[in-house]
Amino acid sequence: MRKRFVHFIQAIFVAIIFLVIGGTAANADSANLTDGSYTVPITLLKSGSSSQSMANHFFEQTAQVTVSQGNYKTDITTNGANYIASVTMAGQTASPVITSGNNGTLTFNLKNPDSTIPVSFVLYNIPLIGHIQESATFSFSWNDAVKQQGSDTTPSTDTNSDTNSNTNTDQNTTPTASSDSSSATTSTPTSTSSSVTAPVQQPAVTKKSVKTSVPTTTRKYVVLKGHANSKSMANKYFTRTAVIKKIAKHYNVQLKVAYKKNLKLGSKAVRPVTINGRKVKSSVTNYGKTKNYYTMTYSFNVSSFKTLKKIIKGSIHVVVPQAQINTTWPVRFKFSQKAPAKAHKHAAVVASTTNLNSSAKSQAKLPQTGDTQQMSLSLVGLAIASGLSFIWGNNHEISK
Repeated sequence: MRKRFVHFIQAIFVAIIFLVIGGTAANADSANLTDGSYTVPITLLKSGSSSQSMANHFFEQTAQVTVSQGNYKTDITTNGANYIASVTMAGQTASPVITSGNNGTLTFNLKNPDSTIPVSFVLYNIPLIGHIQESATFSFSWNDAVKQQGSDTTPSTDTNSDTNSNTNTDQNTTPTASSDSSSATTSTPTSTSSSVTAPVQQPAVTKKSVKTSVPTTTRKYVVLKGHANSKSMANKYFTRTAVIKKIAKHYNVQLKVAYKKNLKLGSKAVRPVTINGRKVKSSVTNYGKTKNYYTMTYSFNVSSFKTLKKIIKGSIHVVVPQAQINTTWPVRFKFSQKAPAKAHKHAAVVASTTNLNSSAKSQAKLPQTGDTQQMSLSLVGLAIASGLSFIWGNNHEISK
């Protein structure tokens, strides 16, 4: 009986000790600093987790904190300022103030802060992606804060102006997506009088040399966001000219991605995942490179051109090592319904060659007014032949 009583007393004693220690540990890391300037260890954690975020390396592992009457002016240094449009913490939104290169400082005025504070980021300039929003948690080790010597007297600071200036700068940092549709336009050589007189020099050879049985054409397209009709950031990296080949009873549509090597994304930063409701096989995916670019091509099949009248859904997997991004993104493709003018160029020249061959010598002797009239007729012939020619042209284009 006596032993049981002793054990009972010991159990209560141990419980009290754990309660005291546990309560002390729980409160030891809370912000309870006297006025002054401090260096406080910080860590960026995954949202709702105690594990470290992959983006932690973008932030200096200590924050500079100036305490004045319960207000904690907190400066956080980042080396990824070129990717951060804005950061929201404790109800305040701030944008990095660039100090040098990609380095910048985020400033917040916190009121008696906790040891962990949720934070949200608006990131931009992400290669191949553009804008994204991410959430995380900043962990402050207030218990390990180191007070700077001679900082007992808090320097006068206008905390309200700091907050306002940081909030206002946010609206100036969100970039607007630039339209690259103009870069997708392929220049078409204009027909000159020399192209009309060329058949006179080589009437028979020209007609035979342009014949080909390879059914290949192209279509322009725009890459849209997965859930909106605005252009995706990926539109800048797709070449926006699809190469279409007729194979047996279907059409093979080839898409191409090209991005600069100086982005330092590696040769396989983009991988197609799905297109037109099907998974993309590795056998139809090809990686390549030029002097300045990494390239990737892949293709899918459609039964007819009617399929391309609808928006084609797809997805791509993007890896951006600098931003610790390894994600699959939905995209959609909207194809132009117009056949390229170049697809009919040579067929039109052949038709005009045949019509002009018999009277070539007499044309050379006509006065200038007659030349003008004949040229006008030839151009009409070109237009008619172009409109009647089959959709598969004789000029083969490879997307740039």
